[in-house]
Amino acid sequence: TILYHAHLDIEAFTMDREVRKIKQGLGQKFAELVYT
Repeated sequence: TILYHAHLDIEAFTMDREVRKIKQGLGQKFAELVYT
């Protein structure tokens, strides 16, 4: 959706690459824990 993509763009401007990698990894780990 538009809001989701806007949110990602804002994160790209405000977070550095390392923080985004950590966030992505934590999101993936959370999904694994919740859905398995």
